Amino acid sequence: FPTLPMGKIPEGTLGFGIRVSAADKKPSEEIYYKLSGKRITSDDFASKSLIGKAVVRDDGFAYFYENITADLKTEGDEGFFVDFYSAPPSQSLFPEQENRYEISKYFDISDVSIGNLDVYRLRNYQTGEFLLTANLFEVDSLTGLLSTGPSASSFIWLNEGVAFQNKQDATQAVHRFLNQRTFKHFYSANDAEVASLRGNATSGYAYEGIAFSVYPASALPAKEGMSVLRFYDPTADSHVYSSSIEEQAILSRTYINEGVAWYA
Repeated sequence: FPTLPMGKIPEGTLGFGIRVSAADKKPSEEIYYKLSGKRITSDDFASKSLIGKAVVRDDGFAYFYENITADLKTEGDEGFFVDFYSAPPSQSLFPEQENRYEISKYFDISDVSIGNLDVYRLRNYQTGEFLLTANLFEVDSLTGLLSTGPSASSFIWLNEGVAFQNKQDATQAVHRFLNQRTFKHFYSANDAEVASLRGNATSGYAYEGIAFSVYPASALPAKEGMSVLRFYDPTADSHVYSSSIEEQAILSRTYINEGVAWYA
């Protein structure tokens, strides 16, 4: 069953997704999962639960998604297993054998309270899209560093480097969406805007989860912080997020400046 991402997942960033199928399950039937591991509790996950389920789709797969919360507690790196069941598992903190499929996946969690987390900006040089992510596995996957097949030169994403940091005391979540018409990403730290998009089934935006944390636009910037501005290109129906004063001046000439998206 393919999974994304593999490797270590930083707290407070996009979490993990798993696609799984079972021979005894037909479309519209349910597959269940349980999360377990050392020092792992329901507070570590956005759903606030260690047990979940997903419905098998017409393609024969069930899709599970979960975000890892940034609890700002210095716990050290953690890890957890995902186990799958044909029937609802118990509330026990440990995996059980009854109704369990013989598949399991392990993930590492990186404790972001130990230090600041770098947020990278990637550029797709074919479409011009910009992508913000604090997930190094995603960076390496998109830029070809993890590829064992095609050469890295065949990948269309360029890592432009660290755009800003997810600071330890930043508590405002930045949510990531995918524009299903243009297949470009949109980010928002505005809770009302996020709620509006998530509550509108016809918005055309698919919610992908929390990408990282920042200081809200309504707050004064931190002493050493920087403003991240959001620009809109109506021609391409896409947004650019910039923390560079020089770049912001250039973008203001041709893009619509929508103001401070957040502080970092």
